[in-house]
Amino acid sequence: MREIIVELDEAHEMEAGERLNAKSTASPTIELIGPNNPEIDSADLAKADNTRPKLRRSETFEEEKKRKYDERWTLRHAFYANMGGFRLRDSTGQVYIVTAKHINHLVRKRYIDVPRTTPLEINDRSKSDSLAKFLAIMQVGWLAIQVIARTIQKLETTTLEITTLSFVVCTLGTFIAWYRKPYDVQTFVVLEMPAYAIEEIDLKFVERSGKQRDLLEEYIAGHQTSKVVDNNGRLLAPYNKLTIIDDGLPTFTASFTDLYGHFWGRKPYDANRIRNDRLPVMEKPVTIVCAITTLAYAGLHIAAWNIPLATNMERLLWRISSIVMICCVVAWFFMDHFEEFLAHRRAKKGKVTDGVIVPWWRIPASIVVAIIYGVSRLYVLVESFAALRWMPQSAYEQVNWGRWVPHL
Repeated sequence: MREIIVELDEAHEMEAGERLNAKSTASPTIELIGPNNPEIDSADLAKADNTRPKLRRSETFEEEKKRKYDERWTLRHAFYANMGGFRLRDSTGQVYIVTAKHINHLVRKRYIDVPRTTPLEINDRSKSDSLAKFLAIMQVGWLAIQVIARTIQKLETTTLEITTLSFVVCTLGTFIAWYRKPYDVQTFVVLEMPAYAIEEIDLKFVERSGKQRDLLEEYIAGHQTSKVVDNNGRLLAPYNKLTIIDDGLPTFTASFTDLYGHFWGRKPYDANRIRNDRLPVMEKPVTIVCAITTLAYAGLHIAAWNIPLATNMERLLWRISSIVMICCVVAWFFMDHFEEFLAHRRAKKGKVTDGVIVPWWRIPASIVVAIIYGVSRLYVLVESFAALRWMPQSAYEQVNWGRWVPHL
């Protein structure tokens, strides 16, 4: 009996040992919580793990916070870049002047890192006069308050005040952004460009087929969304590549001034500075904002419909000019988006255009509208000063509380 019990104990021990060995040799499995997805493999898990935000090794929380603050891109950085504060140097040692749009493209393509220049360092590199900016904004605000107060108290407002206030409304966004703009940048920061990036970005003004493109075609291509094919029938890349069309300067799109300067035989500019006469191709949101502000400029002159002028003819021309300015803005906006409408219409029909879609009347009509708008705006500007020769008595009176408020 004792032998049977000993044999049973040995059998239990052997069975327990086998179970223990089986548990120790079995590979551990990890199951995902949630619906079973057989398509997820180890590579996907590793990729997901790499995308998690992690602190760098031996980096404290405060150091990480400071690093992220240094790597951020602010409006001051964009102004500094557009003023020539950043230069790009390739592996050959050649230096190119770049703008904020160029840097954005290069960073997104991971050709360069985000510049580590802080806003404080930008201020140190430029001459900033915050007091002058503050006083200018205060003067603009005082003018707006005066015009509103005079309207409430039934006092006449001069044409010069109306025109000045119109310019203020148009440049309101500029005033806000201007406060972040550096002043008189003296030095610049050099960004190093790796050799492989130069090989990928062909700094030449060429097509995919290798033929040099005409500047007029580049300007038109920047204003439409139709598809363009090369000589082999392949669709060309979108018109946003880094090209040289600005007298040797890398840029993204052909501008209006580049187009006509090409035909006028404009002299080359200094490659060490950003030109201040560029009228770049604007994106749709910027176009809408410009249209709204221009309509506001003309709308304020229409609001002065019954403003007293020296003669009835001057008042009639004032009204006609105000209406014409609004009509010109609407016409320009329509022409600018009519090409896009044609492109979308052809795309829905499955058509691919070998070239670009531009109505034959596009450039002549734009020139005519620009001339009419310029003449109307010029008359309003001249009349704003000419009307000062005759003003009603109430135009010389101040608002009730204006004399008690100190102002410049």
